[in-house]
Amino acid sequence: MTAGPLRRFVRLSLLSAVVFSVGPRPRPVAAVELDLAGFLSRFAASDPVTAVSAGTLRAAEADVAVAGARPNPGVSWQRAHVDPARDGAPEDDLVLTVPLELFDPTGRRESAVAAATAGVDAARARTVFDGLESRAAAAVRYFEVVHRCARAASATTAATGLAKMAADVRARANAGDVAPYDAERLEIEAATVVDDGALDAAACQAGRRALGRAIGEASVEPTTPLLPPATGTVVLDVGAAVAAHPRVVAARAELRAAELSVERARSGWLPEIRLSAGARRAESVYGYVAGVDLDLPLSERSPGETPVAEAGLVRATAEVRRVERTVAMEVERTSAELEARRGALARATERLPRVEALLPRALSAWQAGERPIAELLDAWHLTHEARLRVLDSGHAARQAMLEHLHASGRAPEEM
Repeated sequence: MTAGPLRRFVRLSLLSAVVFSVGPRPRPVAAVELDLAGFLSRFAASDPVTAVSAGTLRAAEADVAVAGARPNPGVSWQRAHVDPARDGAPEDDLVLTVPLELFDPTGRRESAVAAATAGVDAARARTVFDGLESRAAAAVRYFEVVHRCARAASATTAATGLAKMAADVRARANAGDVAPYDAERLEIEAATVVDDGALDAAACQAGRRALGRAIGEASVEPTTPLLPPATGTVVLDVGAAVAAHPRVVAARAELRAAELSVERARSGWLPEIRLSAGARRAESVYGYVAGVDLDLPLSERSPGETPVAEAGLVRATAEVRRVERTVAMEVERTSAELEARRGALARATERLPRVEALLPRALSAWQAGERPIAELLDAWHLTHEARLRVLDSGHAARQAMLEHLHASGRAPEEM
């Protein structure tokens, strides 16, 4: 997350360039209308990341069962017959062998189970974070489509108005009231707007199909508006956000698992001891057999286990510090970014009515012969760009909201 937790999601953009002309926005065949929450719900249900995370969690839970497995006792039967040629009596031994480890005298199994349980906690936290990350990426793509569709619609409106203005000027030029240059200038400008809007329209349609593909539909019609609410939750308590963040929870669980692994490794110096007891029969006489079997403690039970576990503990400790610092920095950075983007959107929205009021005045001045066509076009450009700036600022604010939610470990549905 150092370079921005959502920046790599932007590389996954589903928008591709195909030829499409600006006009009344066509609705894709069998388009499904979905707001952001509805789309993310459908997306999560079919997201491969969910299945992968579920498999990882099941594997971690299986490790708990493996760690808690007890060694099996053994039973044996042996027959010894010494000097059978001289009528030696055969002897039968029936022996039960019980490993002392069955009772966990060193606490190795208990530590192993605790470490594996901490591993389950870490896996569960990683599963939560992976789901948040995947849905955040899907939300980024959703609003990219909304943004491109909104720009295409704005270009359609602008091109339609400019084309109408050009037609009126052409009629006046044909009547000799104005110079043909004025009509040609407006017609060329209208064609340029159509060309610019065609790219956004193409990306809009391609993006809708891509969103549909992500949930098994032909196409998706996003219904959540591009412009975000003027206010919203911003994390101010960085410490609380860090403590509850799934990445931090996972890292701390992994640290606990590493500590318990070291504890288990250090308790392994005791050699394995196996106790045996049973019955012996020689002809019709019964007796008993008993014994102790143990490994010579020339080295650890698992050589190298302790230094490996200690190295893992060092790594886990450093990882907790790294993740905590990274999360804190990202929460603070995205908080400032979100506030700045909201401010930019507010200023662009507040300025738009003033800009739009200039165009009728410029048109009246040109019609009265008081201003040249260049000033009319300048006013039109200013209006068109101001409308696009509101859309672009709204999109940037949406992205900043998503990034801030993701940095603080919250779901994109909270937008």
